[in-house]
Amino acid sequence: MTLHARSSSARYAVAVGALLLVTSCDTDSGDRAGQAPAPTGTAPASASADTAGTPGPLTEAERAWVLDAEVLILRVGQAQDGPTGGNLTDAQARAQAKALRSCRTGLADLGDAPTARLAPAHTLFASVCRRYDQAAACYITIAEAPEVVSRRQARKLTEAADCVTAAATEGATKLIDLTEMLSSLKTTGR
Repeated sequence: MTLHARSSSARYAVAVGALLLVTSCDTDSGDRAGQAPAPTGTAPASASADTAGTPGPLTEAERAWVLDAEVLILRVGQAQDGPTGGNLTDAQARAQAKALRSCRTGLADLGDAPTARLAPAHTLFASVCRRYDQAAACYITIAEAPEVVSRRQARKLTEAADCVTAAATEGATKLIDLTEMLSSLKTTGR
């Protein structure tokens, strides 16, 4: 079965480049010139950042979660880049399904967002993983196809290939949105 589904790779490469640029330019928010120190007698930063939309610098727990999420984004993005051109072997399809499922296990390892401000990022990441799980299931359908297929089986394989393309493309698009969201959180606190 020939599978040519690489349209999202260029967009993903741009997102990774932007992520790396933002990550390399990020400075410790507590060291920024002109930033007023937190007034004494106020709640700790983590407590004040517990509401979504609260502006201001990220807390240490939030920054750690964001940085771990960015590492996972890079790993998941690489998993999304499957075999190119030619015939897709059963082993390649199974390996790609396993790689795409690593999104869900990686997100479980990352854990819930430490504050409500990061909850939308976690929710978006979970939707990326759901789409990659769908693509993984379609890869398994392809892997389990017999060598010689009937017309009905050929239609099922075409649907599975279309499913891989659609799910992986939507997942990659959401991954780009997530990268932009995390970048905004790091720079503006929103």
